[in-house]
Amino acid sequence: MRIHAISSRPMSAAQKDRLRNCGELSYFDAKLGDDGILEQARGAEILLITARLHLDVTTVLDRCRFISWQASGLDALNLAECRRKGIVVSN
Repeated sequence: MRIHAISSRPMSAAQKDRLRNCGELSYFDAKLGDDGILEQARGAEILLITARLHLDVTTVLDRCRFISWQASGLDALNLAECRRKGIVVSN
């Protein structure tokens, strides 16, 4: 399972280790307004994200089955496209 974690708050080593126990982890530090988030999300089967999005990340999620949106509100995520692609979303 390809897990991509994009976080605006650093994850601890213990958190990363728990994710590695579930699959192949790619971890990225993110900043507000970071255009690189789309490339970082590409190829994810599970996407954990804390970064505030200003781009539609669903355009690059062709394998994704689950998004863990680790922030309040889902207004920056295209939920209609997630439903169409069969991506389960949780926050």
